[in-house]
Amino acid sequence: MFRAKTTKSASEVLVKFVVGEYGETVHRVLADRGFAPTLYATKRVEGAPTAIVMEFLQPLSTGGSSGWSTLYDLAKYEDMEPYEEIIQEELNRLLDVLRENKMVHGDLRPNNVMLKVDDDGELWTGDGWLKVIDFDWSGMDGDVHYNPMQRNDSIPWPAARLEPIVMDCDHQQIDMLLKDIF
Repeated sequence: MFRAKTTKSASEVLVKFVVGEYGETVHRVLADRGFAPTLYATKRVEGAPTAIVMEFLQPLSTGGSSGWSTLYDLAKYEDMEPYEEIIQEELNRLLDVLRENKMVHGDLRPNNVMLKVDDDGELWTGDGWLKVIDFDWSGMDGDVHYNPMQRNDSIPWPAARLEPIVMDCDHQQIDMLLKDIF
């Protein structure tokens, strides 16, 4: 992944290179509903990785300015218990959007859930405060599979290698995430 600047507006973007499939449709649907970074473009060139150009989520800095953090990282340093209910509600809304569209994310672990943090280091809960990233295994319910070459088997996955990723897999991952964090 690389940070880049656009030529017209000089705004920062993130460019990710993906070999194989990418859940572009799922990314766009979730971005339209505020649950993913805006997806600006994908560029496929035969024989080369696909370039995915998306909104850059400015990381939380140690200087006290607002930014984004993974749920995994935030939970290492902050007491997340006061936010349990609101995070659970927002994750349920995310699952509702996926269900309505018969889509799956496939990798809803805490390191793929981004949270907006304000200047005071508090969780900011305005519109679009929770976003998911990493759509490599995303797609239509039952049409995508866990790639055995890209999967860490020390992680408890809800489906075996090469089994279809179904909506229940996302629900199981959210349940595991909530249990691990809270």
